[in-house]
Amino acid sequence: MPSYRYRAADATGRLIQGVLAAEDRLRLLEVLRSRGYYPLEAVEVREETGAVAGARGVRRLARRERCALIEALADLIGAGIQVDRALEILEEAFSPAQRALAAALRGEVQAGLSLSEAMEKHSRDFSPLQAALVRAGETSGHLGPVLRRLADALWQEEEVRGFVRTTLIYPLILLGVSAAVTAILLIAVVPRFAGVLSGLGRPLPAATRLLLAVSGFLGCWWWLLILAMGAGAVLAALGLRRPEVREFAETLLLRLPVAGRLVQGVQTAHLLRTLGLLLRGGVALVQALELAAPALENLALRRSASTLAHSRKC
Repeated sequence: MPSYRYRAADATGRLIQGVLAAEDRLRLLEVLRSRGYYPLEAVEVREETGAVAGARGVRRLARRERCALIEALADLIGAGIQVDRALEILEEAFSPAQRALAAALRGEVQAGLSLSEAMEKHSRDFSPLQAALVRAGETSGHLGPVLRRLADALWQEEEVRGFVRTTLIYPLILLGVSAAVTAILLIAVVPRFAGVLSGLGRPLPAATRLLLAVSGFLGCWWWLLILAMGAGAVLAALGLRRPEVREFAETLLLRLPVAGRLVQGVQTAHLLRTLGLLLRGGVALVQALELAAPALENLALRRSASTLAHSRKC
């Protein structure tokens, strides 16, 4: 279905422009007139719309880009600017992906949708939880404060993610260095002592024989070990795409002594922050639980939260 870039005026004479999909130009004009607009121009845009679609199709917004966009939108709406005008202002700032998303949202809003409905149509960039929170703000008439709380919550989530990544960097580096040093010792150093130990004329302890066997295997078949590790990584990545395999792996992760407690703590804090955000925005508790559960990244904890929401609903 082709898309058309249109310019129209409403009953007050305010100029409106955007992009809509329609079967043909006549159908587009009928849609605009049915919404109370007076069409001024309607041009089929293939290259331009394709460019916008390409900008939206290159990648989804990064978390920080989405936080900045929502924060700026909250500031503009909090200053008394209408939603469509605020989105138009955002089209002139930020990165190309943010500008394209703001243009797409403005087109939906000018076509008669609310901001929450427009966000639902862009589910790649906005979660159902975020759209529901915006809908609650629109219903209560406090859209600006609700967007501000949403932006603050998203920034806090980013800070937690950064803290977790920073916390895990040192152990991962230490583990990698330890593995590299151990491999060098087994491949390059231990074989030099093998001849000396075998010339002693005494039976070697079992631990020493095992160490020499491992060293000999690595010295001859190190390439096979690398291939096996690469194949294992690929198979693990493919297996984790299956929900049942991923849930099983993440259940085992929760049972680990240190990492399990860290993941559980981070996910629980995220769930509670999300629930608090939804409840302050006017969402009912049961609906808040239903919306907050899919926001959890750990599938095992997500299932538990979904079960809790279902039991509360029943």
